[in-house]
Amino acid sequence: GAMLAVDRIGLPAQEEVGEVRQLRSFRVGEGGEPPIAGRDDADFAEFYQLGSQPPTAAGDAFVFFTAGPGNVGINNFFDAFGFDTTGTYRVTFQATFNEAGSLELKLDNTPLAYTSVGRATGSTQVVGTDLVTASAGDVLRRIAAPGNAAALTVPPFSSGTNQSVTSIVIEQVQ
Repeated sequence: GAMLAVDRIGLPAQEEVGEVRQLRSFRVGEGGEPPIAGRDDADFAEFYQLGSQPPTAAGDAFVFFTAGPGNVGINNFFDAFGFDTTGTYRVTFQATFNEAGSLELKLDNTPLAYTSVGRATGSTQVVGTDLVTASAGDVLRRIAAPGNAAALTVPPFSSGTNQSVTSIVIEQVQ
């Protein structure tokens, strides 16, 4: 079967080898070096909190006391994450809470409105995935969005006997 990639100017790139087409892809930039996500030194981390959290008022950050898989380039300060390396990061976050409301990312002291995800009713899980460009030393927080009418309450259990999980995954992509 044929495999398709995108070359450095966004057009399909294929290389014929006999009857087999081999994939070749390039990162935008000089030399066609592989994307940073494929390098061994790309920063990544997962942080989470099992069970309930204190009510989180609009603009306040959620807490993450447990570190999952990761390397040393992203630091957890319980309610904030520090970057050792300038770059663009894919940030995926999720939570279940009881109230109508939204979650949002905040970089240093600036809420990032384009990252807002939420719902008007119910108590279902809310999930967001966004790209954030940060400089070394910047601090990222996952907050209850400014403008939420009520503090967000994470219940101790999301279903039956399964604990609620509030989590965030940060992966350097460039």
